[in-house]
Amino acid sequence: MTTTTAGAQEIVHWFQERMNGTFLITKEEDEDADRARITVRKVSYWPGSAAADDYVEEDRIVLVGEGRIDGDNDRATDAAPLPRNSYEIPLGTDFRFEMQHENLKIVTGRAAYTISPLTSP
Repeated sequence: MTTTTAGAQEIVHWFQERMNGTFLITKEEDEDADRARITVRKVSYWPGSAAADDYVEEDRIVLVGEGRIDGDNDRATDAAPLPRNSYEIPLGTDFRFEMQHENLKIVTGRAAYTISPLTSP
């Protein structure tokens, strides 16, 4: 697995090579798994910054495109559109990632994300 800002740029490049493809994103956090689907139209890396009140905004990958958050059977919730047609993956300062065949796995201090292509561009 790789880490650092250069690693974030590699993640951006991975998405850029698959631009306009549709992905299933599974986020595992605290023994819970959430799923979202997105057709990526744009990808960006946003470095974090400290605000005037000492709040530190995390580095993150931002995916922009049409998509939805899948329903959760455990909580009897229905699928819903992605807020603002975007999906953010907060990286923090210590993250790892690896390409696994066609999939991308990102592990942060809070969650693990598995990104699987559903369609090719």
